[in-house]
Amino acid sequence: VWQSARSVLTRMLDGVEPDVIGDIHHAAAHVPAARIVEAKARWVGHRLHADIAIAVEDSLPVCEAKKITAALEHQLFEHMPALAAANVRLANADADRRHEHAHREHHGH
Repeated sequence: VWQSARSVLTRMLDGVEPDVIGDIHHAAAHVPAARIVEAKARWVGHRLHADIAIAVEDSLPVCEAKKITAALEHQLFEHMPALAAANVRLANADADRRHEHAHREHHGH
């Protein structure tokens, strides 16, 4: 009963289960050139919305970076049937460096 109540309460607050963020990272693993800097998701009614910031190589032409964001969007919709909207954007290089620094501090490497 507690698990069901927690799930309902999470949805009422537009929250998502941790597995949803894991699914986003899984979809991104199918797009090797994309490094997730930030991933957020929320339920809006019965529709799942995701906002993902990715980093790509600094030297990559803009047209290639756009292909990577489109490929990630495609993978997200392939792997997440409940997904109604996905916003994949490019993060600036500083955000990627902060993400890497936080990752190293958290994991000790």
